[in-house]
Amino acid sequence: KIYDDLDVVNLSKNDNILNLFKKIEYYYENFQESDLNYLITNIVEEILFNLYLVCDDNFDYHSYSTHPTVSKAVDFINAHYTEPITIDEICKEIYVTKGHLHYLFTEILKITPKKMINMKRLAKAQKLISMGEKPSYVYESCGFRDYGTFLRNYTAYFGYTPSEKDKITKARKIEKTRFTL
Repeated sequence: KIYDDLDVVNLSKNDNILNLFKKIEYYYENFQESDLNYLITNIVEEILFNLYLVCDDNFDYHSYSTHPTVSKAVDFINAHYTEPITIDEICKEIYVTKGHLHYLFTEILKITPKKMINMKRLAKAQKLISMGEKPSYVYESCGFRDYGTFLRNYTAYFGYTPSEKDKITKARKIEKTRFTL
């Protein structure tokens, strides 16, 4: 059964992700359970990261809603989330009350406007950090007013600090001498 609210991403032309799925097949055929769990965990993480890179930064929430107020708010957020915008500014721009906007978002998108802004900012920050940018420079370009707030939000959302990301990634790297394709 295919559900109506299923999101589908066409990856037929993305060799990176297709090769990762081929690696999964290879691993299932050639490795035992203890090594297999470790390898699959790393591959899934890599697939999710590649999916994030493939998917448009301005995810189309319009597919979930044709409500004009929500569409206007999402457009405004997509255009300004890297700036230190507030919910009050969004409401002023689209001529609605804060309560009404919050109600529409939670009913239609199942997320609050503030959480949507934060998620977009944090996803962009993670992307920049994974590309080698320093967290102490990234926070402002992602719309956070101060580093403390950014660090608190980042840690709460991802479960680790930006500097721990490298430690986690290095700890999970596959030893090249042990595993070869």
